[in-house]
Amino acid sequence: MWFMKLTFWNFIRTKAPLMGYPYKGETIDCPGCGGHGERIARVDRYWKFLPTDICTTCGLFFTNPMPTDGELEEYYRVMYRSTYGWAFKSVPKAHAEKKKKDAARRSGVIASFFENPRGLRSLDFGCGLGELVAALERTGFDAYGFEPGDVWSQHLSSERIRHGTWQSVQYDAEAFDFVSIMHVLEHLRSPRSCLQKIHGLLKQDGLLWIEVPDMQAYGTKSGKRFHFAHVLGFSRDNLISMAFECGFVPVREVAKEEIGKSRSQVSIVFRKANPEDVLTVDVSATARKNMKEYGEFSHARHAIETIGTRLGLEAGRKR
Repeated sequence: MWFMKLTFWNFIRTKAPLMGYPYKGETIDCPGCGGHGERIARVDRYWKFLPTDICTTCGLFFTNPMPTDGELEEYYRVMYRSTYGWAFKSVPKAHAEKKKKDAARRSGVIASFFENPRGLRSLDFGCGLGELVAALERTGFDAYGFEPGDVWSQHLSSERIRHGTWQSVQYDAEAFDFVSIMHVLEHLRSPRSCLQKIHGLLKQDGLLWIEVPDMQAYGTKSGKRFHFAHVLGFSRDNLISMAFECGFVPVREVAKEEIGKSRSQVSIVFRKANPEDVLTVDVSATARKNMKEYGEFSHARHAIETIGTRLGLEAGRKR
């Protein structure tokens, strides 16, 4: 595959505007609910050709054709950190320090979910450098994690952290009291399968914290929000709906101030569902809202709005 070796040409093909990403993929229905997708954008934030659909049933955005599991695995293992984060052989020091502070804050929030976290087993899906795993250990958790990326995983030294994908790593059934999956689901072509695996790993009274970017939280809604690294784009209600179909119900939403974010995320804590639980969200409203606010010509509209704003500012200065 083209991802298997980081070459100058592969890097240019992935970054240069007005070129398609070098993947083949396959055409799919909505990965969240199985609904029909309609084309909402043809280029992404880098002015690269990237077909993006929106589900007319639940409002989920998804790359379509969608990269195959093999293509995504190689991309995230080899290319993701270099093309998206400009990290080629090592982890930038500033990034590592930022993540440590973020993990310290999050571990405090997670501890507040439990009366006494000491000895509880936790698992972090896609743990990066393992900052949250380490922070939860210090809080008293029996903490574990795994990371698929080659560049990031080479810096991991803890025996509690494995190198692998969510499909390949194996743990005992119902082994964990708490599972976190932070800014990972938007990278996966099969989010339901991932959540179903988590359901099997979580104890009956365990908690799951999911966090993804919120496509409704941006001030400017346009094709600028799409890029190859995020093959899915969630909103609050379609995440809750998908999680419910996988056996989870929400128990708490985490505010951006709690996690030190300037913009809202879809950040929700779930428990395993009981037979009497019902879903109370209207994903059709989410679909209508997203279809109205995003659009196939949103890139051009955003460019015109930006030019207009700059011309207005320039005119104001001349006065």
